[in-house]
Amino acid sequence: MPTMVCLQPAAQRRSFRGDSKVARATVLIVEPEPAVARVVTRVLELAGYRVVVAVDADEALSQLAECPNIELLLTEVVVRHGSGAKLAKRVAIDHPYLGTILMSGDMDDVLERHGVTESEVEFLRKPFCCDDLLRAVARVDVEWHQAA
Repeated sequence: MPTMVCLQPAAQRRSFRGDSKVARATVLIVEPEPAVARVVTRVLELAGYRVVVAVDADEALSQLAECPNIELLLTEVVVRHGSGAKLAKRVAIDHPYLGTILMSGDMDDVLERHGVTESEVEFLRKPFCCDDLLRAVARVDVEWHQAA
């Protein structure tokens, strides 16, 4: 199933820019589809977030080791070299300060197959719009900063 992210018209993109006075989180995106990773990166950067990208679980773990300032994990459920859900569980143990969002376009039983309940993590269904992405990231960013 192809994954897609809808973009807003250019005239509306300004609304995605973050308030320059607000410090934004560094987000680690784990997405095997380069086109999806590029679009998600662009949307988050326009909103003022810093972004690090990995294509699979192994690269994500390397990025986490190299970049201690990562505050949020946004991962596809189905990734190479493991699952995004397993990655999220491992990251929750090794980096409990990190907020997590799982995303997938395959919703039938994807969470169940990967051993995750919706109450454990934020979940973003593909395809999603820029506003949905930004709301999910902002919600998890705020929740994790309040818990820290």
